[in-house]
Amino acid sequence: MKNIIRVNKKIKVIKEKIIKFFLVFFLLIIINFVINFSVLARELEEDYPTINNFKPTTTETPLPEYVRYIFNFVIVVSGIIALIMIVVGGIEYLTGAGNLNKIESAKEKLISSISGLVILLGSWILLYIINPQLTKISIPNVESPIPTLKPGVLVCNEEEEVVKFWNLEKEYSTASDDRKKEIVKELSEIMDNISKHCYYINTGGDIKEDFKVKYIYLIPKKLSDGSYKNYGAIIYEDKNYEGKNNILDDGFGAQGPVEKELGGWISSISSIRPFIFVTPDQQKDRVVLYEDVNFNYDGAKQDALSYNLDINTCIVTKWIKFTPQSVKVKGNAIAYLSTSETPDSDAASQVFLEPGDRDLNSSNVSCWHWCGWWYCEESCVKKACAYSVKLY
Repeated sequence: MKNIIRVNKKIKVIKEKIIKFFLVFFLLIIINFVINFSVLARELEEDYPTINNFKPTTTETPLPEYVRYIFNFVIVVSGIIALIMIVVGGIEYLTGAGNLNKIESAKEKLISSISGLVILLGSWILLYIINPQLTKISIPNVESPIPTLKPGVLVCNEEEEVVKFWNLEKEYSTASDDRKKEIVKELSEIMDNISKHCYYINTGGDIKEDFKVKYIYLIPKKLSDGSYKNYGAIIYEDKNYEGKNNILDDGFGAQGPVEKELGGWISSISSIRPFIFVTPDQQKDRVVLYEDVNFNYDGAKQDALSYNLDINTCIVTKWIKFTPQSVKVKGNAIAYLSTSETPDSDAASQVFLEPGDRDLNSSNVSCWHWCGWWYCEESCVKKACAYSVKLY
């Protein structure tokens, strides 16, 4: 009798372990399924990150997609629960010999679970007949990354198809699938050449050793409101921002890349200061031109004139009735002075940063001419520009 009781206890323990095993097993299946479905849900409403300057199109999921998602989720979870109940009922039926109540309970579980599976299968078939797409779960396609231009100042030792690259990027969003493949191929070829012959100026400084700059590209950044962040650069003939200098201001207001070929007054550069055009602070950013040296102070001639140059504006000095002999720069402003009224690669020019220059007669924009009975050096400024910028 004791042996029978001992055997029954062992059988009971084994049955409990078997039931626990299957419960834990199916619980793990449900957890894994819920995690995977959570990933799918995120995919349905993903705002994809930018990778290598490429941002895939953000997916926007309409309401029917969520309904389909919820329906499939309920179907699968309900089916798993029904299968678990069938397994539990089957185990109870097989181990309930001699216990009529347990057998009846197991039969009820089996019948209810099978009936539930039939109902679930029937609803799935009905929806499939109405519209097969309602029963499909799909993850939105993500566009393959394409090469993209980084905004900023790009220096090259060969001429590159940067403008063409920009236009192909714009075309890509509205192109057909076949055309997109062609565009990606063209962009990749251009980017390979750019990588070989160019590099971006991330901060100001000297040009890389053994790198002769022949072309400079000013590449704007399009903002969310449709406007552009524009770039420019101050170039210097010598290292450490010394020697002859000039400004590349063509990027101001540009809606695409600007190509500049070096030549004329500065045929080669050794250092460069890139900058971003910014909205001027009317209280701080200012450029003032003076008729006399030393800002019209300390012995300036009587009734010497001055002129406040508007930011992001260029003038010719004949408009102000005098040739500037000194210039003062404040805030984020920079001043560009030239000995020519019109764009002329052979004209002398110079860029001034805060605090400015008290005497232009010894700068790049000075010239020698007759001053009464003697030959002297004076400023020959004929054009002046002012911009509000931030160096980076």
